Amino acid sequence: EDGLVAQLKTSPPFSPSLVPNSRSPSHTRITLASPGIPRLNRGSSFPVATSASTAPSSPFSVGSGSAKASFSPASSPPSFHSHDAFIVRCSFDNDVTIPDGTPLPAGTRFVKTWQLVNSGTLPWPSPCYLSKVGQGSLLISLPRVPMQSVRPGEKVLVNVEFTTPAVLGVHRSVWCATDSDGERFGKDLWCEVAVVSEEELAACTPPSAGQGGESDESAGE
Repeated sequence: EDGLVAQLKTSPPFSPSLVPNSRSPSHTRITLASPGIPRLNRGSSFPVATSASTAPSSPFSVGSGSAKASFSPASSPPSFHSHDAFIVRCSFDNDVTIPDGTPLPAGTRFVKTWQLVNSGTLPWPSPCYLSKVGQGSLLISLPRVPMQSVRPGEKVLVNVEFTTPAVLGVHRSVWCATDSDGERFGKDLWCEVAVVSEEELAACTPPSAGQGGESDESAGE
C-alpha cells in the first residue's frame, strides 16, 4: 500500500487542457492529455497487414471516376472456343471432265464437272452454290449453280457450262462454294483450258484427268 501511494505521487498529473476552437471562437475544445500516449493528428494512417490468402479470386475494382483501378487474379482458367470444333468446308476432290490445260478450239461450248467433298465437321448450308469469283475470260451462262448439301465426308458432282472465247491462249474461270449470302466456305477452284487453232488441236495430246484445280490460298475458312 505504501508503494502504490509513492507511485501515484511521482506520476505526472492527468489534467485537461483548454484549447480555443478555431471554427467557433466562442467555444473552447477540451483536450485530454495522458502521459505516455502519443497524440494522433487528423489524417494519420496505420499500416495494414495483408495476406496472400486474402487475394480475390475474381476481378475487382476500387475507387471511382478517373481514379478507378481494376485488378485481376494472377491466373485465370483457360477458355474454350467452341467454334474451333465446328467447321463448314468444301474441298476439291477431282476433275471429272476437262482437266486443266485441255486444248479446245474457239467458240466451243463444254461442261466442266468437278467432284467436291465436304471436308468439314458440319453439313453444308442449304441452299448452297458453286459461285464464280474474281475475273475470268471463259464465257459462262450462269454466275452460280446450285449444289447438293452433303454431310461431312460425302462427295458431290457439280456441273458448270462454259464457252471458249475467240482469243487464242490459256483462259481460266475461278469458282468457290458459297452459301445463299455469298459467304465462302472453301478454297477457290477453277476451270482452265487452252484455246488453240484447228491445226494445233490436231497435234495436241489431251492432258489426263485429276491434275488439280484447287488453289493453295484458303477463302472463308
